Amino acid sequence: MEEIREIAKILTQFRAKKIETLYADSFPIENRYSKVVSALATDEIKTEDEVADMIGARKSSGKFWMFKKRLNERLLNSMLFLDLNKENARPYIRAVKTCIRNCYCINILIMFSASHAGVGLAESTLKKAQEFELFDVALFCAKVLRKQHSYLGNKGFFDHYNALVEQYHRLAYATDKAAEYLEALNAAQANTNLLKPDNISRASENLQSVKELFREYPVYQVGLNYYRVKAFYECLVQDYDSAMQTWQEFETFVGKYKSYEYDVRIGELSLQQLYCHLCVGDYRAGQISAGKCETLFKLHSNNWFIYKEYYFLLCMHNRNYAQGGKTVLEITTAPHFIFLNRNRQEKWKLFEAYNYMVNKALDVNVKKLDEKKFRISNFLNETLIFNKDKEGFNTSILIFQAILLLLEGNFGKLVDKTEALKRYANRYFIKDAIYKSQIFIKMLLIADKCSYERTLTSQKTIKYFEKLKTSVYSHVNSYDGLEIVPYADLWEIALDRMKG
Repeated sequence: MEEIREIAKILTQFRAKKIETLYADSFPIENRYSKVVSALATDEIKTEDEVADMIGARKSSGKFWMFKKRLNERLLNSMLFLDLNKENARPYIRAVKTCIRNCYCINILIMFSASHAGVGLAESTLKKAQEFELFDVALFCAKVLRKQHSYLGNKGFFDHYNALVEQYHRLAYATDKAAEYLEALNAAQANTNLLKPDNISRASENLQSVKELFREYPVYQVGLNYYRVKAFYECLVQDYDSAMQTWQEFETFVGKYKSYEYDVRIGELSLQQLYCHLCVGDYRAGQISAGKCETLFKLHSNNWFIYKEYYFLLCMHNRNYAQGGKTVLEITTAPHFIFLNRNRQEKWKLFEAYNYMVNKALDVNVKKLDEKKFRISNFLNETLIFNKDKEGFNTSILIFQAILLLLEGNFGKLVDKTEALKRYANRYFIKDAIYKSQIFIKMLLIADKCSYERTLTSQKTIKYFEKLKTSVYSHVNSYDGLEIVPYADLWEIALDRMKG
């Protein structure tokens, strides 16, 4: 009862006269703040100008500035009362919510000398944090308890919690370090399709480091990132069979933690398996993984967008161009598309360009796609990040330009473009290395020498065409560029539009 008494005294002394949340009892349910929030959440309005019109104020006015400030405060206050159990009943999520709330309360209680309540809450929170390996929380609670027992002169308890502080320092550092090993690789590879030797070397070193870390600290978060880094490295070197084995081991590992966030991790597993199936050309298995992703990922979440990226490529490589077109339209018109990071937006613009090109070549019924007009000039001006990626995605942009000229029958400009591609390949591709895009460029040069006569070009390029069909598919990590449409299929499209 003493703990409850301490909390009651603090609440009575510092009780807020009015809690300004969106849906507080002191405000009408349909107040202007809640109306604006509802309109923003449903994408009924998107800009500050629309918000200003909705509340009847000029955007440059003090009234609008004050409204935004108060709205932000109410949103933050309202987050303290989120009912996470309603949307997700996973014990792990409930534990995280409880621990975060308790840490805030512990700080307040200790600050106002409610030591009985503070210590009691820290002890119970520590147990919950230990149960779910929330080492940052456990470290915080252990430090609070060590400090309180030092004041009380309880040396035995002080030594106990001091040992826990040291233990959780090490565990918190290990989980953070394991995350760093993965995040450093993601950052290095984020805006390029280029397989850089430095990235392979770094991935190999990071894999060895996180492997040692996992051996010393076989805990949940370290284990997750060990398997992620391992699969990352295996995909970098295009060893997809090993990557699939790694993800199977990942599934076994997370199966030991089903009370944590098991469905989220199974979603991650399905996404990575989809990627591997795509890379090895197992489209049937890819469709199965895609179906799991569709049910597991929340609409417009980050993983949902990544899944749609892989699914689009799966469609294009399986010649399901109609579904690929629907996917492009779904993503590029999604209200959350503008919130994707810049390189992902540009990648989808590249997808949109190739989808446009295939539809133009094959006369696919794209009436619905015309609702969102594709403008070539806009595409070329907007792909700024990839224009700097000389050996990666930029290759795909240049080949797109060449094929589009061919589809339009503009053979004069096509001559200039193929010569530019030849100079580009000689400048940026490593000497004596074999690239599918380089083979494709060579075939375009042969077509030029054959005056783009279909039969003669086909005869002269048959051996190169066979190489395109047998070469390993490149999705990422290649000088070839992003193989959005298989080069062999792209060549058949090109031949079909030649003379004769």
